[in-house]
Amino acid sequence: MLWSTLVALPLAIAVQEATARLGLLSGSGLASLIKREMPRWVLYFSLALVTVANTFNIGAGLGSMAAATHMLIPLPIIALVVIFGLFMMTLEIVIRYHKYSKV
Repeated sequence: MLWSTLVALPLAIAVQEATARLGLLSGSGLASLIKREMPRWVLYFSLALVTVANTFNIGAGLGSMAAATHMLIPLPIIALVVIFGLFMMTLEIVIRYHKYSKV
């Protein structure tokens, strides 16, 4: 599976570069450009893709934290995922964004 990095990395760099150039030229973000220039279904489809990708990314992060903690403390991984999820959600609600984003 290591070969997929050789394919995915250049594609990710190209998408990031194209998005940055669009943002520099237009002065707005990719979502604003899609909303302004594309049909509404493209905006909703993009929103759905980003939501699914972010959900999987958050799940992977919580799962890896739980698996690492499980090696130190023999608790069920599902319980650790819930604990870490609630802890992170509490931090995001309680701590101001300016302070939270510096961590």
